[in-house]
Amino acid sequence: MNFVILGNPLYKWILFILTATASYIILKILTNSLKKQFSKKLPGSLNKSISYILIIFQQTKLFFLLILSIYIGTAWLTLPEKIFLYLRTIIIFVSWIQVGIWLNEIIGNYINLRSNQAEDGENRTTMNALKTILKIVLWSIIFILIIDNIPDCFHIFFNASFPNQAGWNFSNFP
Repeated sequence: MNFVILGNPLYKWILFILTATASYIILKILTNSLKKQFSKKLPGSLNKSISYILIIFQQTKLFFLLILSIYIGTAWLTLPEKIFLYLRTIIIFVSWIQVGIWLNEIIGNYINLRSNQAEDGENRTTMNALKTILKIVLWSIIFILIIDNIPDCFHIFFNASFPNQAGWNFSNFP
């Protein structure tokens, strides 16, 4: 019995599922154990970088770990180019969102720490305004980085041959 899905035999799909599941479990256990280790070190430490590393582990989203695990599992598969480009675009999108979440929390905690150290209300207001501006700039940059990866699969979404008024030729994208 030779069962083939998208050009891959059944055993490769089983290896994909096992690898993706094992990757997810390992990443989840690793994230949780590192979170616990850094939580134990934080109260007695004078090193502020531990609190920022802890933020990274606390703010790692399950969706990011799941998509990363699926991507790791695809090492067993030979996927059609179209599906591979979709998957690559999704992993890049999710990765930039995760980086944005991490940096957003780090910025927020750093500015809150500085704001709490400020003695007068004017400095606190300035710090809160700065925090808002930095978060807007951060998410603008993340959005630009995500949009920057759209041309890699632009021809997939629009079939590379739609007529346009401006005379743009999208069929030359890689």
